[in-house]
Amino acid sequence: MELIANEVTAGHHEKWDSSVYLRGLAGQEISLLARIFTIVGVFNALCSERLYKEVLPFNEVMNILRKGSERHFDQEFLETSCDIANGIYGTIVNTSEAEMKELMKNMVRRHFNL
Repeated sequence: MELIANEVTAGHHEKWDSSVYLRGLAGQEISLLARIFTIVGVFNALCSERLYKEVLPFNEVMNILRKGSERHFDQEFLETSCDIANGIYGTIVNTSEAEMKELMKNMVRRHFNL
C-alpha cells in the first residue's frame, strides 16, 4: 500500500507533455496510477467547493478537462473518464450521506478485498 501511495504522490502532478512539474516526466514515464489520479484529482478539485472557489457546473468541469487533453492528461484515460463521469457524478450528487457511506464501504471491501 505504501508503494502505491508513493507512486501516486510522486507523479500525480506531472503533466502528460512534461511541462512544468518537478521531475519533468512525460507520457508513459508517468506511472499508470499517477495518470489516473491526476484526472480524478482535477475533477474532484473542480467539482468541490473550496474556501477560494465555488463548485463549478458539471459541463464546465468536463470542458476544462477536455481542454487539458494531451497536454495535461493521458488522452486515453481522459476519454474513458469522460465516458463514465456523468453516471458517477449523477450517482454521487443524488446520494444521501448514509447511502454514500454504504457505497464507500462496499467499494473499499470490493477493491481492497476486506
